[in-house]
Formats: sequence, structure tokens, C-alpha cells
Amino acid sequence: MPDSESVSTMRLLWLIAGGRAVTRMELATLLRQPQSSVSVRVQALLAAGVLTEHGEGPSRGGRRPRLLAVNASYGHVWAVDVGARHMRIGAMDLAGTLLGVWERPLSIAAGPEVVLAELSQPLPGSATSTSTSGTFRLPGLGGGGLGGGGFGRTGS
Repeated sequence: MPDSESVSTMRLLWLIAGGRAVTRMELATLLRQPQSSVSVRVQALLAAGVLTEHGEGPSRGGRRPRLLAVNASYGHVWAVDVGARHMRIGAMDLAGTLLGVWERPLSIAAGPEVVLAELSQPLPGSATSTSTSGTFRLPGLGGGGLGGGGFGRTGS
């Protein structure tokens, strides 16, 4: 279970990526946190390269606020859709731009070991050259399933 600071940071990133908040003040308002706390978290994300500052927003009587954005080139989001007879892999940058989709045959009837082995195989050359080069970061990994049965179930 993620701690409350991690949840708050994820929500902050979600608000910026979705365009719902682009200034520290907007984040503080939506997160219902003191602006000083939000500024500390934003500063850490800027220093890490996850966020960028660009331009200035309208003044509200003081200094113009710096506008925040997710650094799309910081990393990638990979998604895998495993069907009964195929798997589809997609890659997006952190701004949500689809970089590519690759599909390969796969039989889930072969069992979880075969499926996991296939998932660990390299993608075609175009996948590794589609703006996915650079430092590899794995800030998080998750999985889920829908439908009948559980992953790795061996009997009926």
C-alpha cells in the first residue's frame, strides 16, 4: 500500500498531466494542502526531471506564476493486453502520446509460465527505436485482470 505522500504526489502528477492544474496555487487548492507543502513536492519533481516549468500564467496581484507540465520524455508507460490468442503491447510517453503498438500471437492455454516468458521477450526493432531510448526508469509496475479465474490458476 503506498504511503500518503506517494498518493499525494501521484495525484499531483495526475492533475498536471490532465491539465486540471498548471500552477502551484491551483495544485494547493485542488489537493487541499498548504502551498508550501505543494511547492516542496513540485520542487523535488522539477529537480528529478519529472516536471518542467514553461511560461508564466496571469498575475493575481503578485508575481506571475510559473506554469507546470509533465516532462513527456522523462519515461514511458507500457501496457500489455493479453488475449486468448494474442498479446498487444503499447507504449506512451508521460504526456499520453501513443508511441507505438505491437501485437504478437500468444496462446494463454499454454499456461502462465509460457505467457510470462513471452512477455519478457524483446519487442521488434521498431519498438526499441520509437523514442524509447535513454535511461531506463521503472518508477512503478502494476497489473490487474478482469474476467473469470485468477492469474496463474492451475486447476478448475
